[in-house]
Amino acid sequence: MCKSCEEQPVRCCIIFYTAFCIASGLFTIVFSLHNVLLLKSSITILDFYLHIHGAEMSPKTFTIIYALDLVFAILHLLAGTLLAIGIRLNSKGCFLAGKILSYFFPIYNVLYVFPLIVHIAAVAKLCKYKNENNFS
Repeated sequence: MCKSCEEQPVRCCIIFYTAFCIASGLFTIVFSLHNVLLLKSSITILDFYLHIHGAEMSPKTFTIIYALDLVFAILHLLAGTLLAIGIRLNSKGCFLAGKILSYFFPIYNVLYVFPLIVHIAAVAKLCKYKNENNFS
C-alpha cells in the first residue's frame, strides 16, 4: 500500500470499503439485469477478450455468465450491508460474514483489476479493524 493509505484511520478505510461494496454491488446488479433481461451483449471486458481470441459463445452461454455476474453482485451488495451492520452494531458475526462474502466478487471479476486492488488494500484494514475492536 502507498504511504497515504497507511496514514488513513482504519475506521475511515473500512467505511469507504463498505460503501464501495454496496455501490459496486448495486452498479453490477443493474448492469447484469440489463444483460440478462434484455439479452443484449454489452461491451464488457469478457466480450472484448473473447472477440480478440476469436471465440464464439452462444447467447445461452452469455446469459449464464451474466447471471453469474448477477449472483456475485448480490453477494457483494450483501457483503457491504453486513459490514455496515457489523460496524454499526459492533457485531463480530456480521462483520466477519461481510468480510468473507467480500472476497468472491473481486476474484470472479479478476479481469477488471480495480475491484481486486481495492479489495487487497482493504483486507489489511479489515483485519486491523477486527483486531483493534472488541466485538460483542
